[in-house]
Amino acid sequence: MKVLSGVLVLCIKFLFCFANGDLRFIFQLRGKRYELNIDHRKKPIDNPIDNQLVLIRRKLDPQWLQQKLQDCLV
Repeated sequence: MKVLSGVLVLCIKFLFCFANGDLRFIFQLRGKRYELNIDHRKKPIDNPIDNQLVLIRRKLDPQWLQQKLQDCLV
């Protein structure tokens, strides 16, 4: 389990793609273990895959998380 600014995070799964790439990356964190994998399936041209973040947590302030994610945008 990780504590991020008072938030107890039990599990994280983050699916993301780069704008000019065809691959999807999958980052997972469970306890002290983490892994980063590449999904070699091509993104469908007519239905692009959006980035997705899944958190299993306790004591999460949704506004805090939204602000942290906004701070990451370029």
